[in-house]
Amino acid sequence: KPLIDTLFKEQLLLVIIPDFEQDELQETTLGILSVNDCLNEIKIQTIDEYINFPFTATDHNDQTVIWTFVNPNQTEWIQDIDQELDQQVQELQIASNLTRLTTQNTPLSDLLLGGGMTISLLAGISTFLAQTSREKNKQLNQINQDLSEEIHLREAALHQYQKVEQERDCLFLLSPDLLCIAGFDSCFKRINPCFETTLGYTQAQLLAQPLVTWVHPEDRAETLIKWQELLTGKSIQFENRYRCQDDSYIWLSWKATPSLETNLVYAVARNITHRKQVEALLRSRVHQQASVAQLGQSALTQTSLNELFTEAVTLMAEVLEVEYTKVLELLPDGQTLRLRAGVGWLEGLVGTATVGTEINSQAGYTLLSREPIIVEDLRTETRFNGPALLRDHHVISGMSVMIRLKDRIFGVLGAHTRSKQFFSQDDVNFLQAIANILATAVEQVQSTERLQLLERAINSASNGIIITDPNQPDNPIIYANSAVERITGFATSEIIGRNPRFFQQNNRNQPGIDELRKAIEQARECNVILQNYRLDGTLIWIELYISPVFNDVGELTHFIGVQNNITERRQTEVALQASEARLRGILDIAQDGIISIDQQDRIQLFNQGAEQIFGYSSETVIGQPLDLLIPQQYLQTYYSENLDQSLNK
Repeated sequence: KPLIDTLFKEQLLLVIIPDFEQDELQETTLGILSVNDCLNEIKIQTIDEYINFPFTATDHNDQTVIWTFVNPNQTEWIQDIDQELDQQVQELQIASNLTRLTTQNTPLSDLLLGGGMTISLLAGISTFLAQTSREKNKQLNQINQDLSEEIHLREAALHQYQKVEQERDCLFLLSPDLLCIAGFDSCFKRINPCFETTLGYTQAQLLAQPLVTWVHPEDRAETLIKWQELLTGKSIQFENRYRCQDDSYIWLSWKATPSLETNLVYAVARNITHRKQVEALLRSRVHQQASVAQLGQSALTQTSLNELFTEAVTLMAEVLEVEYTKVLELLPDGQTLRLRAGVGWLEGLVGTATVGTEINSQAGYTLLSREPIIVEDLRTETRFNGPALLRDHHVISGMSVMIRLKDRIFGVLGAHTRSKQFFSQDDVNFLQAIANILATAVEQVQSTERLQLLERAINSASNGIIITDPNQPDNPIIYANSAVERITGFATSEIIGRNPRFFQQNNRNQPGIDELRKAIEQARECNVILQNYRLDGTLIWIELYISPVFNDVGELTHFIGVQNNITERRQTEVALQASEARLRGILDIAQDGIISIDQQDRIQLFNQGAEQIFGYSSETVIGQPLDLLIPQQYLQTYYSENLDQSLNK
């Protein structure tokens, strides 16, 4: 089979010439013909030129001749065939009594047993050629079909590739992002039109300079570090600022990947300037809100307005990034604003400089309009003129708002800069928030001052004053003035947080306590007299007046109690009552009738003697006019005498 495969592959013809005698094989001649050579030379060449004897068997004097009608010295494949045939013959053990042919000067046609053999050989060759031709045609057709399909596939692939290339070019040209190809020499090799529309440079300008040329100076070091990472084959992502033709800068977000095979970098950049501006704006707003919260916290604990104003104007200058800030206080005359606090002004002006409230100043216009005022350029402002304070400091832009208290205007809060600057509504809101905090602080300080004045007045009072909180458990005392300390002997720290009942100790069986309890339950006023005890245990008499306090919605918030120490008065009353009792005892034992009247002639005293004389009981006549006891005929005389005595007095 290897022999047959080789013959077919190399287009060779195996010729077998048997020689039979009496039906017995006497001799066999094997030959291999090169079909093409055979056809071309069969008539004109002698066999000696093509006979090759690569193998001769010598065993048993047998001769086996293997020959080919080609020159083995002309081609390498003939030598390979000779060796292959030699091996195959040995394997087939063809060893009949083959005799060497006498071939010298013998034509091939004679050697092939005359015309019959020649015709048979030619027929075999023709048949072989026909079969080979059909096989070849079939193979060629298949090859042609395969090639056609391959060509079709390649054409389809080429068309698809061209389509992809076209789409890629469209995307490259139409992309809203900046697309580029750069070399490892840090120069652009190709850029899309977005580079030109975004940066303002021409393509030639951008391709002529290293890409780092256009990077912001502050970003160049970081950009070069990222570029070195690219050269190592690492993909990167970073942000930097690029200079535009108008010398402004935009923020670009880059994504880049290198190709070490081509020494190229493929990169895409997106304009993130708006995002950066929004981020900066958000950071500014957060900073503003944090500053407002910080100032608000300071306002709760700060007792000095000057220190609070100084903190506010310093904070404003930092947050708004302006050179000048100010607090103008409206003086009592209502015509002048004084620079109470500020940042950036010439030395000596804070505390002394004044601005008029006329309409020709920004501060005056702010008070008149009663709304925030923004000035973009004071040089071209038409609503008012800049006062000397602003002109002397070359102010161009600024804004101002009122500091409004509940009952009056405290002044104006302002921020100014020497460069043209746009102030947003958020900036105005920030300034107004600062003004509101300052207004609250001013009112709080003023309220504190009033409370301190009131407390000094209360502490100077002789009456003890306490305040309780009924919304806390057991209605504790939350305030007591110094008079309470003098009256009770207890220190304020020993009084605060306790219910006032502790002043009565265990002496709770008093009529006034029941009345006081009902008044507290009903949230009404009450006036009672109580027996309290001092710190040393001394009994004291207290006249207590309580009054409930309600808020704006009618809710009870506090009770105010006013204590008056009436111990001395009570002792005097008791002594007087004792004296009166003694006198009454004397009068009651007298036999004469004794009657006492007041200035209105009403009976105030009627002793037992008078009861016996007139027959009236003292309970009946006490408080009645004296006319009850004087007969009618003596009344005129009585009143006349009393009138004369009164005139004489």
